[in-house]
Amino acid sequence: MALALGAWLLASSRTPAPPEGPGQPVPGETPTAVEVAGAPPEVDLRAPEDGLETELPAVAVAAVVSATDLEAVLVNGARVPVATRDGLAHVETTVAVPVGATLVEVEARDRAGRSTVVRRSVVRLAPEDEPLPPLPPGLVPGPAPRTALNERDGSVLVWVPPASFRMGSPFAHDDARPRHDVRLTRGMWLGRMEVTWAQYRRFCEATGRTPPSATFSPDGWTRFEAGPDHPVFNVSWADAADYAAWAGLRLPTEAEWEYAAGGGRGARFPWGDRPPVFGERLLNAALPLDLGLPGADDGATFTAPVGSYPDGASPFGALDMAGNVDEWVDDWFAPYEARPATDPRGTRGARRVYRGGSWATPVRECAVWARASANPEYANAHLGFRVAR
Repeated sequence: MALALGAWLLASSRTPAPPEGPGQPVPGETPTAVEVAGAPPEVDLRAPEDGLETELPAVAVAAVVSATDLEAVLVNGARVPVATRDGLAHVETTVAVPVGATLVEVEARDRAGRSTVVRRSVVRLAPEDEPLPPLPPGLVPGPAPRTALNERDGSVLVWVPPASFRMGSPFAHDDARPRHDVRLTRGMWLGRMEVTWAQYRRFCEATGRTPPSATFSPDGWTRFEAGPDHPVFNVSWADAADYAAWAGLRLPTEAEWEYAAGGGRGARFPWGDRPPVFGERLLNAALPLDLGLPGADDGATFTAPVGSYPDGASPFGALDMAGNVDEWVDDWFAPYEARPATDPRGTRGARRVYRGGSWATPVRECAVWARASANPEYANAHLGFRVAR
């Protein structure tokens, strides 16, 4: 299905400065505070339609803005040119749509510091006849469409195509700012789920390692033992990297991980912006503490079997990219830079990055852009990994 959209957006001219005269500040004097009149900007987002499904790589955006003193219009965080017709602001632009879903966000700001934001969801379909790259050695067709199976360790992988997206978020902590443009020139096959205890123990048997403990006591008297289908934890960054190398795979980079988790939509979670409500199971996290709902239950006090939360899948079909266990990625931790980056990798530092949140993480901190880091030797009951190719 190919859909075409025409697109307008909007803009407004500045209100002319009032002439000098009575009531104007006298040079050298401090002007008195003046109450700001008027209302915040009004945004009429006319296209795209909410929930639009398209096979096009981009959609046109059409909106009209009304404001007494418009400063800027931004579409998905980027300032767009504006022009005025009939006293209203109009802008023409397009928004890239990666496979999966994109959140189209139009923000209008006035010079009084007020803003209005309108959002629409757009889903780019991945038709079954869209060609996939040839499978590299060691991968065979997987159990579901658009998946592959790694023969060495049995990991099922999903395809994440190359893309350009905005990494980080203006709503994040300082270490995930500034938001910046990233281009990923190569697609990847990413583990659909986190590596399990059963997989990791096979690796230990094959390499003569002693596996870590799958048992822990969080409070000194409760004893929890993870089952073979739970995600492995108590592994260091080197343990994760060694497993990936043994399996003929690798750890994803931080940028690859963030794009695979969110699809470049700007949404907070893999499934969208909305947090879970009572009785809804989208992820395994510290729900009772985060939501303040007595008896709220995500079905797991500690780790859960991998793939237990299919409704929380990423746009590419990867599961548990929020919650269950944090996941080591390849990069050393480094602050973000504002300039665009191509295939970025943190290659120097003292701490390795991990992503995604865990069973012990409040829901709000399981955002796709949230970053954490630790010494590479660190191992804990909340920290595991997934693989990539």
